[in-house]
Amino acid sequence: MIYSQIFLKQQPKIPAVLTLIIILVTIIFLARIFGTKPQQSSANSARVKSLSIVNLSYNQAGIFWQTEEKSVDWLVFGDSEGNVSNIVLDDRDIPDRKTAVLNHLVILKDLKENRTYYFKLVSNNKLIGDPQNQPFSFKTSSSLTSTTNLSPAYGKILNKNGTPLEGAAVFLTFDGAYPLLTFTKSVGDWLIPINNILDRTTLKIKSISKAEKIKIEIVSEDGEKSTIMSDLISASPLPQTIIIGKNYSFSSQNNVLSATSEVASGFAASGKKVEILFPMEGAVIPGVNPLIKGSALPGNDVVVTVHSDVSYSFRVKADNDGVWRVGLSVRLDPGEHTVTVVSKDATGQTVTLSRKFTIAKSGEQVMGLATGEATPTIIPTSILTPFATGSATTAPAPSSGSNPLPIFVVGGSFIIVGLGLLLAF
Repeated sequence: MIYSQIFLKQQPKIPAVLTLIIILVTIIFLARIFGTKPQQSSANSARVKSLSIVNLSYNQAGIFWQTEEKSVDWLVFGDSEGNVSNIVLDDRDIPDRKTAVLNHLVILKDLKENRTYYFKLVSNNKLIGDPQNQPFSFKTSSSLTSTTNLSPAYGKILNKNGTPLEGAAVFLTFDGAYPLLTFTKSVGDWLIPINNILDRTTLKIKSISKAEKIKIEIVSEDGEKSTIMSDLISASPLPQTIIIGKNYSFSSQNNVLSATSEVASGFAASGKKVEILFPMEGAVIPGVNPLIKGSALPGNDVVVTVHSDVSYSFRVKADNDGVWRVGLSVRLDPGEHTVTVVSKDATGQTVTLSRKFTIAKSGEQVMGLATGEATPTIIPTSILTPFATGSATTAPAPSSGSNPLPIFVVGGSFIIVGLGLLLAF
């Protein structure tokens, strides 16, 4: 007999069977905590209003969807219908901080060209597929080099109280092509490069001209909307600051410049009297080279003066339709400016008109973003069109990349087993 066994008091040991039972119960408990998934429910309760494919190119795609209430959403995707296990968070979220929003955007990167991908939404912890509860799908384009060489479309959007509108979704739609998307920045400005315009049918680069008709839809995080009808040249930049909730129509072809509820005063009289059609009184213009436009008697001279720190004067002639315009080649500094117009009316009397406008302080910054800001995005249908969904199923836990919970459970289980063995033996 070893003497230490006589003089040293033996420590009580837990029976091996009891130890194994404790370990088993602990593992089951941890699995229930970390492996719990949301309950199944119908897709209607998820309240997803619309869905659009965005940012589509040969190696990238984005998914945009809108919910009726603010929620923290994400999606799962894969390269086959039976494998949509990759989890991707909202583009504006990070793993440690997620924000409840109405407008959701997920960017999928490093995709393969000319390949079909599948995905399901996760909204309010509901896994949502198409009406047959199958994954939604999209196809990437072939690798193409953009040949578009047009100025970017940009502008500024304000709330009704005059404060900048941040985080609003801005969609730019071309007829027969996939549209483009960006979000407004903290000062309310937005910019969309006009490149990689893909044909809806062929997924090839579509030829776009400056006179191309476009539609711009704006949706705020408060659910307010604005629609702008324009041609492309009038959107580089938009000729005035947009107020959310109002609809607008701009065109360089027919001088239309109005909110639908506020038709430009006197426009019908163009060519019959001296008028300033643009800029509107008190307009806030995001560009630094504003277009000045108006009407006068056909063939009459018009003297236009822009009063700033340095004054600039121009003499132009009204065309056969009585329309005159001045395109400034100089860059106006941010701040308030006044334009004065002098011409003669039908009676030969000299008419002098003036109009005040403001160059937004962010104008130069908006121009500076032309090369690096706002990724082009693609939408096969209008964002305002609701879509039907099928039954929702159990949603995976939100994270960026693969789900780490099973790894944590298994690792924790091994630690517990090890501790149990030490206690038992």
